[in-house]
Amino acid sequence: MDDLIINSGYELERQWKEYLGLTSFEDLNNMYRNGWTKELIMVCEAMHDRRMVEITDHIKNSGARLILLSGPSSSGKTTTALKLCIHLCAVGLRPAYLGIDDYYKNRDDIPVGPDGLRDFESLSAIDMELFNDQVQRILDGETVDVPSFDFISGKKVFGKRKMRAEPGHPIVIEGILALNPEFYEQLPEEKLFRIYTCPLSCLRTKDGNRIPKAEIRKIRRLVRDHAKRGWGLEQTFEMWPKVRDGEVGNIFPYSKMADEVFNSSQPYELSVLKKRALPLLETEPGSKFEAEAKRLRSLFDQIDTIEDESLIEADSVIREFIGGGSL
Repeated sequence: MDDLIINSGYELERQWKEYLGLTSFEDLNNMYRNGWTKELIMVCEAMHDRRMVEITDHIKNSGARLILLSGPSSSGKTTTALKLCIHLCAVGLRPAYLGIDDYYKNRDDIPVGPDGLRDFESLSAIDMELFNDQVQRILDGETVDVPSFDFISGKKVFGKRKMRAEPGHPIVIEGILALNPEFYEQLPEEKLFRIYTCPLSCLRTKDGNRIPKAEIRKIRRLVRDHAKRGWGLEQTFEMWPKVRDGEVGNIFPYSKMADEVFNSSQPYELSVLKKRALPLLETEPGSKFEAEAKRLRSLFDQIDTIEDESLIEADSVIREFIGGGSL
């Protein structure tokens, strides 16, 4: 992963430290205990919006028609892309939105990986012929019948969503493969704008270490998998190495190509996720995930809980994982 690109993503964290004096879990807990929880959340969300305005202005000034947004699993890509569409509307652009996941081939046509499972992480899982055809038709001003992928039946469903972009207006394309050059090789290079999103937290634990980037995403995914799929810890953690392998091969090598980086982390988010995550981190003695679950529980032991989820704005990235969002 290109350090210059990722370091630019930490700019939001630098602002948090400068404006709010946040460097550690202890600083965060002190804000809660001094009655600043609501204000902290509101300021952090405003800082996200401020960063989104900067990216929106960059896009508008570039004249790009195709905005490609990518990031690893549980980065909040969908919410970020939809919020970007709103901000683009606010500067006079009326974007179309396409999610790459909706262009999966029907499940029976997706190649099987070495582990015997369908490989949803690679480009071979995407119906590129349909995708390229529909993007070009939207660029040409046509209205297209955009598919929705039904993960229960394993098939694309048509007839639910018609999509059109006004002449000269952009298309926002979101998915884990969006920055892979093989993915966009048939798209006009001069019309592209690339965004990489990932949660990049600078908060320090009591031992002075920064939380690893993947740790936040794993906790987000654990909570979301339980809420949306009914999965427990074992299923999420069993899948995690495959997810990580896909990121190393299909996402991280292309982050350096991004024109902008959006840091999707929030200082307060682990405090919100805590009450949902802790029950899921209870394991049976002898479980192969026992040590990992214990390590994550010890992380939560250092941070206070935010019990009132109504404090979280409906369009927050965090809503992608706890539900109740407006996007």
